[in-house]
Amino acid sequence: MSLALNAYGLPKLREGMNVDFFVRNQIVLQDNKTYFILEDPSETKHFIEADPYHHYQIQSGQKLRCQIVKINCTGRIILEPTHPVYKIGESYEFRLLPSDSIDQENCYLLEDVFGNLIKITKSDKLFPIGNPPISIRCIIKSIKKGIPEFEI
Repeated sequence: MSLALNAYGLPKLREGMNVDFFVRNQIVLQDNKTYFILEDPSETKHFIEADPYHHYQIQSGQKLRCQIVKINCTGRIILEPTHPVYKIGESYEFRLLPSDSIDQENCYLLEDVFGNLIKITKSDKLFPIGNPPISIRCIIKSIKKGIPEFEI
């Protein structure tokens, strides 16, 4: 089975594909947010918000591998740059923060390598006896806006 080609003879972009984009530059738009301008292999430009990826050290002029997460009904392509540390399907240790660091009784708070905080629902299945551990090993199931989502 061959891939469908676009008008430029390049593979047509599809959800789930990983594609190398060229980082053109950064721009501030009317919403006062900074965006990266990325160019796909057919030279079509795409925007991604810069703030969620500030730990990725993205620079103008570099190639950036992104997964095509979604193509919406208007044809807008939602991209997720490849995380510099985590890979989907792999397991990693996440630091468990003390329970007094959050105000919700039914959640635990985990911290990723960049200090992003991730809430998980408390469960007796997680820590049936005694105090919770210092860290939890989790399998990365997806990454959205630079934040891992996982299974425990």
